[in-house]
Amino acid sequence: MSQTTSVTPSALASVARYARSLDDAVSRVVRAAAVTVPAFGTRLADAGLGADSIRGVADLAALPVLTKDDVPAQQQVEPPFVGLLAPAAQVHRVFPPPGPPSAPT
Repeated sequence: MSQTTSVTPSALASVARYARSLDDAVSRVVRAAAVTVPAFGTRLADAGLGADSIRGVADLAALPVLTKDDVPAQQQVEPPFVGLLAPAAQVHRVFPPPGPPSAPT
């Protein structure tokens, strides 16, 4: 016996509203981070991106990736957090990844 499930128009509208809210949140966070976290803004610019080019969840794939291999050299330039903290950030704990520095995470 097969069962058919139909999706109501109001359920589809609800999903669409949720997706738009995620897109809006992603856009706001990226714009704020580009302004308040200097290294993030620089990484965007180096990748040829502006904060306004990240408009939603689908655009996150365009963001440049910071690998573990990139971090040691960047720490020489901007110790200890490679410029990836907002100036007013308060760090209470630092949790290093498990394993040796060369191990992928």
